[in-house]
Amino acid sequence: MKRIVSLLVIVLVISTVLVGCAPKPGAAFYEGRTMTLIVATNPGGGYDTWGRLVAQYMQKYLPGSTIIVENKPGAGHVIGCNAIYSSAPDGLTFGTFNRALPLAQVTGLEGVNFDLAKMSWIGSPCTEPYCVVISTKTPWKSLDDVLKAEKVILSSSGAGSEAHVNAVLFIEMMGLKNWKVVPGYSGGEDDLAMMRGEIHGRFASWSSVMQFCKDGNGIPVMFNTLKPIAGYENVPLLGDVVKDKKYEPLVGLLMALGNIGRPFAGPPGIPKERLQILRQAFEKALADPEFITKAEKIGRPVELVNGEACQSMISGLLGLSPDIVSIIKAAYVVAPTPTPGAGQTYEIDRISIEDTVIELRMGANSYWGYSAYATGIKDSWTMTVKEGDTIKVSRLASSSSRSTKAHAFTVKGLNIDVTLNPGDKKEPYELSFKAGSAGTYEVTSSADPGLFEGKYKIIVEK
Repeated sequence: MKRIVSLLVIVLVISTVLVGCAPKPGAAFYEGRTMTLIVATNPGGGYDTWGRLVAQYMQKYLPGSTIIVENKPGAGHVIGCNAIYSSAPDGLTFGTFNRALPLAQVTGLEGVNFDLAKMSWIGSPCTEPYCVVISTKTPWKSLDDVLKAEKVILSSSGAGSEAHVNAVLFIEMMGLKNWKVVPGYSGGEDDLAMMRGEIHGRFASWSSVMQFCKDGNGIPVMFNTLKPIAGYENVPLLGDVVKDKKYEPLVGLLMALGNIGRPFAGPPGIPKERLQILRQAFEKALADPEFITKAEKIGRPVELVNGEACQSMISGLLGLSPDIVSIIKAAYVVAPTPTPGAGQTYEIDRISIEDTVIELRMGANSYWGYSAYATGIKDSWTMTVKEGDTIKVSRLASSSSRSTKAHAFTVKGLNIDVTLNPGDKKEPYELSFKAGSAGTYEVTSSADPGLFEGKYKIIVEK
């Protein structure tokens, strides 16, 4: 009898331990949990603003949880979206990224390791009218002025971003030869660059630049909407500006992107019950009077697009016709490396150095020399020039780094040795050097040059 009682006690103890170890059902699962909300761009700017606001108020409706915002910028939001997609499907990681990434996926943009149709869609806090904003540092007051200008320089965060796609597609649809898109600006860098006169303007969400314009720093010269924006009724609309009928489906597509607003999603395979809890917390956060007041104060009106609607719209964007896909693909074409030739000048728009990234931006649509060591996009590059060729660099930046170490850009043997503290920028930057004797010169960069040893080279040919 004693033996039976002892066995029963052991069984009860084991059962109690197993029950205690089992995942808590429903919303109770999130009690005491730390969650991560990945923002696929730098701090500052629209996506980061919405990400931090959503994190703050979703915690309120997931009692006992803590949501930490983590910025993962790079490659026009592709790096951050890859990180969300590859995270564990336990309902503890989700994030926000550029709504134009469906176009990056259908065109097979290098570095895309996600399938948006498979992601766990949570929703969007808004819809987003898009626009072209021009700096008041320019003499231009209207789209007509900009179209007649000798040269127009626009910014974008990268080829995967909506700003980049809109810009290059507009250039294609209008047959513009005088507009140039320079990637590599994110997290509010665009606005600062416009105020400095470094760039002339950009394509952007109206909510991101509305205050910038109200403060007298910018002028909207075109909107990508069906109806005029209140107070700007005289500003032309994309559908009226693009006259060629063959581009009508493309104009409609660009307008559809605005309906997705600022998408939030998690990795594929989040259990249905937990995904439903996340969606409910998201919707409750957006309906919270304090959330609405805060959003409106910073010019971010709330207009919920639920998870099911986002999923449906994303599926539609991924099912584009081959004709439209071919046009969009042209927007992502990487400019070829120039053929070396004695006396040639190489204009490098930007060198960006971080802990584990070196980027060289060259040309309007080019990611020539792009390297992202930690993302698998490309982990080495070689620049080949001829003796007597000149290399010019107009912008040097140490951006989006969590390191406290100084960052270096060094070319051994060519007497180039530049050091920047994290977050520093040199712009305009007048680094110019002539390739001397033939040979191979090693390039090192970042806070940890050993990461790149032997991977980056400038070859000077006779």
